[in-house]
Amino acid sequence: MTRHTLFAVCILALVPALASAQRVKIKTPQGNYSVEVDPGTDDDDRPAPAPAPAAGRAMGSAQFDKLVAAIEKTSFDEKKLIPLRSAASANWFTAAQVGRLVDLFSFGQQRLKCVEIVRGRIVDPENNFTIYEHFTFSSEKDKAQKILEGG
Repeated sequence: MTRHTLFAVCILALVPALASAQRVKIKTPQGNYSVEVDPGTDDDDRPAPAPAPAAGRAMGSAQFDKLVAAIEKTSFDEKKLIPLRSAASANWFTAAQVGRLVDLFSFGQQRLKCVEIVRGRIVDPENNFTIYEHFTFSSEKDKAQKILEGG
């Protein structure tokens, strides 16, 4: 039996044992082997990732108005992205809400960054075309479309 064949036999014997800690005995023509399998890993100490909110439910009006107010209170466009990132990590938006968010930014680069941040968090992507009208230049509209289409 070659080393590669022995390795394959060992792997096939160990896979079922990975579900629980146990000792696995492997018999080969070269001899018998016994291996202790422990499914625990260093990953066990890591906290579980936060569950993603259920898609299909956009941020409520009152909560969205608070987000808008927080963004409006911030002076610089780059800093306005901070509350947006925070809100986008745990909320969903309608295309109309995204359009309203885009309008809160003065410069095209930050407007596009706004779209990039909320991309994938839009409950009605069939209405993404309404977001493009919130951009002045056709080049920005094209970039926004590429962002929203995953490009």
